[in-house]
Amino acid sequence: MNKPPLFELISAHILKKLYASFPIAETFSIIKISRIFKPELADEMQFINTASATFNWLNENSYIVIGSQDLNDYYDVSLSEMSLAALITNQRSDEPSIEYGLLGDETQQVDAIERLILIKAGL
Repeated sequence: MNKPPLFELISAHILKKLYASFPIAETFSIIKISRIFKPELADEMQFINTASATFNWLNENSYIVIGSQDLNDYYDVSLSEMSLAALITNQRSDEPSIEYGLLGDETQQVDAIERLILIKAGL
């Protein structure tokens, strides 16, 4: 079985933490996140670059809101209104919730992130 892509694993980690702490904003350190995924890392610089790109993509595409950032740290990060609405709406449907997927194993986390992206895209 192939390892899940880092983008989905990092996204799941971020969104899971933000949903659990909502409405309180969180601070993230890419270095601390890299320690969580250390057994799966082949190249630390690749991880740092992917994590930074993931934070930026989630922010630019309105999944999260970043208050400020400094090198590898992101401050006052919170769920966007769209992400919160998608998580709540999905909980009310017949299929397993995205929230449940974020709390599951790596395969469930990848599926949850893909479903959240499809909800935002309206597909």
